[in-house]
Amino acid sequence: MNDYNLDFSLERDTPVPRSDMTEDELLALVQQFPDNLVYSTELRLRMTQHSRMEEFIDMMDEVEPTSDIVLQQALGYVDMLQDLDLGTAALGQRSAQSIRLLDDLIADNPYDVPAHYARGLNHLYWPQGLKRAERAVQDFAFCIAVEQMNPEWDFTFWPDIYVAFGDALVKSGDAAAGIRAWKEGYAKYPDEEALAERAGADESKAYDIVRRERGIDGFTRPDPAISDIRKLWRR
Repeated sequence: MNDYNLDFSLERDTPVPRSDMTEDELLALVQQFPDNLVYSTELRLRMTQHSRMEEFIDMMDEVEPTSDIVLQQALGYVDMLQDLDLGTAALGQRSAQSIRLLDDLIADNPYDVPAHYARGLNHLYWPQGLKRAERAVQDFAFCIAVEQMNPEWDFTFWPDIYVAFGDALVKSGDAAAGIRAWKEGYAKYPDEEALAERAGADESKAYDIVRRERGIDGFTRPDPAISDIRKLWRR
């Protein structure tokens, strides 16, 4: 699992940070434990609540650049996509900055599943005409291949990846393949509400769902919760 960056046993063994812990205290823990996503995620989400995403990214420049720290910076740029004051050009720049960081992670480790998933999501919310959904399909397909080769591996985002894979296929113009992906995911993860809705869709309904959730003709802001990765270790 380590080769695919899917071992979160350290995070699962880490107590949830106290609510009264200050940002300086959290930053000290991030600096001491840069390979523990619990502390860096808590700090990022707190700063995001106060629209201080750029400050967080700059703060992480002062920390040892482990793969987890680079991932947090990439997610920080995703958090910036919620800024309603940013125009399309600025949003595109933030997404591109996130993708460049994820590209670096994948160049260092081509098997990094979280990086592939995050990069695919970066591509998924842009207009169909830009053909970025096709790139999302490639990233999600890699993740699905890993899941199929290692069905015993526990990764909380597998159902979400099936959802996103089908959405990307629909958005790229292959609704039939997208529906097959949703059905396959639903057969494995029947408790996933998004898969339950999609598995019974026909092609017309499939496009309606993707238009609602990911956008078709224009950029659509992702759900703000998309960068909250705490469910990887909270059970």
